[in-house]
Amino acid sequence: MRIIAVILLALAAGCASQDLTPSPVIAAPTWTSIYNGAFAAKGPSGCAAIDCHGSASNAAYVVSNFACPNRDDCYASVTGASHLVRPEDAANPAGAQLLHSIRQAGNKGRMPLGNTFTFQPDDITRIEAWIAAGAKND
Repeated sequence: MRIIAVILLALAAGCASQDLTPSPVIAAPTWTSIYNGAFAAKGPSGCAAIDCHGSASNAAYVVSNFACPNRDDCYASVTGASHLVRPEDAANPAGAQLLHSIRQAGNKGRMPLGNTFTFQPDDITRIEAWIAAGAKND
């Protein structure tokens, strides 16, 4: 009986020492932060550069249906005709075509072409979080 009392006391002490403070809620990245941090013409990957996806007349657009001349048109293209991000991708962001297209560690993906830029794990995590949150246009 004494052993049971000691065990119960130990369990109670363990529960009392746990920090039950809820973790802070971290908001999903916004489209603006994704665009500026990755896709803008002066962003690291330069998707919106005039000779890549910066115009609907570029060969890159003709092949991919992805035009990124500015923030709003880029969003419409990413979530529209290009099918790079579809509504159902929120359930499985890693399966989004966008993440299969962009160059990542281990040489996964191929964009941007003719550029040594590689999306870093933090970039991928932010893009996945944006997709998981519904790929909204803030």
